[in-house]
Amino acid sequence: MFSRVGMVLVVVVALLAPVAVQADEPVEPAGPTVAWGANITAETGVRTSARATVTFPSGSEPAPFVVVVEKASGEGWAELSRSESPSVDVPVRVLRGRTQLRARLLVADQEVSSDTLTVAGTRARVGATLSMPSRARDYQWIKASVTVRRRHDKLPLNVVAKLKLRRSGEKAWRTVASLRVKEGVKRINLKPRHDGTYKLMTQGTETLLPTTATPRAFDNLPPGSRVVIPRGASRPSVTVPAQPRAARIAADATVSRLSDAVWSSMKGRTWRKGCPVGRGGLRIVRVSYWAFDGYVRRGEIVVRAASASRTKKIFTDLFKAKAPVRSMYRVDRFGYSKSLKGGDDHESMRADNTSGFNCRKVVGNTRYVSPHSYGTSIDINPWENPYRSASGYTPNKSWHKRSKPASVTYRGSGDPVVKVFRKHGFRWLGKADLHHFQD
Repeated sequence: MFSRVGMVLVVVVALLAPVAVQADEPVEPAGPTVAWGANITAETGVRTSARATVTFPSGSEPAPFVVVVEKASGEGWAELSRSESPSVDVPVRVLRGRTQLRARLLVADQEVSSDTLTVAGTRARVGATLSMPSRARDYQWIKASVTVRRRHDKLPLNVVAKLKLRRSGEKAWRTVASLRVKEGVKRINLKPRHDGTYKLMTQGTETLLPTTATPRAFDNLPPGSRVVIPRGASRPSVTVPAQPRAARIAADATVSRLSDAVWSSMKGRTWRKGCPVGRGGLRIVRVSYWAFDGYVRRGEIVVRAASASRTKKIFTDLFKAKAPVRSMYRVDRFGYSKSLKGGDDHESMRADNTSGFNCRKVVGNTRYVSPHSYGTSIDINPWENPYRSASGYTPNKSWHKRSKPASVTYRGSGDPVVKVFRKHGFRWLGKADLHHFQD
C-alpha cells in the first residue's frame, strides 16, 4: 500500500515530468514568418544591402505570397519594393541618422510583419592631401593643390578647409587661407615668407568627419646671396635680432621726422641737452637692405635733416648694387655709455651695426666731440672695417688685415661702396677709419 506521502510524490512527479520534456522541444511556428538579419551601422554614403527571409513551417505546403518592403516615412510607411522570392535583397544607401525598414509578408488571407530593421549612418571618414613644393625663394609665388575625397568610395567632396602654418621655432598655428574645396580639388597660389610646416584641416559636417592632411615642411630660401665669412675670421661679439624682412625686393627708402616714441628712446642715450643738433634738425631714414643672410630687411638710421635726402639716395644705390649690410639699428638701442657720454658706440660696433647720429665723444679720444654728434656721419659694417684709434684698432684687431669678402670690406677708393658714398658728396676716411663716411 502507498502512504499518503507517497501518493503526493507520485502526483507531483506526474505533473512536473511532462513540463520538463516540453521545454526541450522546439516550438513550431504557427504560420509563415519574414525576418531581417542584424541591424546595420555604416558610414554615411555607403551602399550595402539588407536581406529579408521568408520561412514556412516545416511540412507545410508553401502558398503563393508577396513580400512588401517598406521604409519609415514621417508618421507612416512608404513602399520600396515587392517580391515573390523567399529571400529578398534590398539595396540600401546609408543616410545620416537612423533609417527604419520593415517587411510585410502577404500570404493567402494572412499578413505577417517583420521586426523593424534599423540602418544607422555615422559620419563618413575623409581623406585629404596637400601638395606643394618643399622650398622656394622668399617673395616667390608657388602653386599648391588640395584634394579631398571620401575614403570608402573616393567620391570627391565639397568642403570648407583651412590652410595653417606653424613657423619654425614657434608653437602656435596661424591660418594662412580659408578655402572652399569644390568637386574635391582646390588649387591655390601661395607666397610663403617663412620656414615652417603647413597643414590642411577640413571642417566636419553632419555627414563628414573633420580630417587633417599630412603636414608639409617648407624651406624659405633667401632671394640673395649669403655673405661667406672666411674660416678663422672673427665674428661680431654682440648679437642683435635679425630685423624684419621687407615687404618686397625694393629699397623703398623714406625720410620722416622723429616720432615721439623714437625721440623718447633717443633722449638720455644718443641725445642730451647741449648737443649741437636737436630734434627738429634730425630726420630718420628707413630703407631696405641686403642682409648678410641673403634676405631683404628693413633698417633705419638717424641723420641731420640737411643730409637726409642724400642718405636716402646712398642706401637706395647700395640696395641696387646688392651691397650687404649686417644690421641697421638706431644706436639708442645699445644704451648709454658713460665713457663716451652718449650712445654706446662700442656695443654698436661690436654688433657690426650701421649707424648715423650719436651725440658722443670720439672713441679712443674722449676729449673731442665725435662728428656723429652733428648727424653728418655714417658708419657702415664696422666689424669688417675697423677704426684705428690711438690705442689700436676697434672693435677688433684682425679684420683690417683682410680684404675678403670684397662686398663688405672697404680697402680702396675704387670699392663700389666707397664710390656710392662719394657720388653723393660723402668723404671716406680711408685706412684711418675704414667704416666712416663724412658729409
